[in-house]
Amino acid sequence: MNANDVNQFHGDPSKMDFMEDAVYFLNEARKWANFLAILGFIFLGLMVIMGFSIGSILPKMEPQQYGPKVPGSVLGAFYLILAVIHFFPIYYLFKFASWAKRAVVSKDPHQLSEAIRYLRAHYRFIGILAIIMLSIYVLAILGFLAGIGAGSMVY
Repeated sequence: MNANDVNQFHGDPSKMDFMEDAVYFLNEARKWANFLAILGFIFLGLMVIMGFSIGSILPKMEPQQYGPKVPGSVLGAFYLILAVIHFFPIYYLFKFASWAKRAVVSKDPHQLSEAIRYLRAHYRFIGILAIIMLSIYVLAILGFLAGIGAGSMVY
């Protein structure tokens, strides 16, 4: 197979003649993406339920002897914020799976393009989230090291 085979259209120019392997791999990827998206939506639902119910669950638990006491409303809000943040990449993954299924069935390049657009949005969101998390980790480590340095100077 050469480069001309990849870019060549057969028959109707609005339809793309997919290579057999590419269709198979795209179909397999969309099945896993759909599975992971549905699983993600289930866990999002559990996070939302936990976010709304943790305020009533925490007071009934054994009081903590050590560590900071966090109000249930703060913890609940944290769960809800995490659910909102995680909604977007899961939604993009679900949309990728939906559009990829349409593209495989119809062999329409416009639907394939839409599927790839959602896959790009998914990975862009995950990448930005990873950069933010790495930045937070670096700041936390620097803050920890600064605290150790300041603590060693005080006698």
